[in-house]
Amino acid sequence: MTVNLSKRVQEAMWGDDALLAQLEHLEQLYLAGDKTAVWAAIDFCGHAQLVMPDWLRDAVSAITHGLRSGALRTFDEAFGVKLVSKATRKRAHALENKRLSILNALAQHRLKGGAFTTLDFDRIAEELQVPRNHVVEVYEAHPFLIDLSKDEPATDIKCLIIGQLPIMPKRHGRPIVRDSGE
Repeated sequence: MTVNLSKRVQEAMWGDDALLAQLEHLEQLYLAGDKTAVWAAIDFCGHAQLVMPDWLRDAVSAITHGLRSGALRTFDEAFGVKLVSKATRKRAHALENKRLSILNALAQHRLKGGAFTTLDFDRIAEELQVPRNHVVEVYEAHPFLIDLSKDEPATDIKCLIIGQLPIMPKRHGRPIVRDSGE
């Protein structure tokens, strides 16, 4: 299914004012002590073709100085990243790649009026070729699935749309956004 968004909605979601508001939000997180906001802001500026704001430039300079002087030992420490094992990262990536498929299969089963048993989780896992615990994890993270099969009049139309809007489309060939100080 394709969803076309009006120019007004696109501007509200991804226009200059929305982008600058997102950067301001990241700045507030950083000022509150969230080191991960620095890396998120660098990624955001690169993706949206934004000039780094002064606070971000200062934060990156402080990190660079900290790394060079030895005050910070690793990029993980500098950007507030919690160290996780390679196996944990691979598992999280694999689950994220299949999350929408699993959620769709669970919702279809629930909309047909089915209750969930161990066999249902096993069947969905086998169909999607994912570990059963991935199916259970997605189910437990979406409590709305529990309410979908309540008895309702037969004339009701049940519809569940599962999808993901892009966070922000890539902005190729677009001029760089104005400085927030203007």
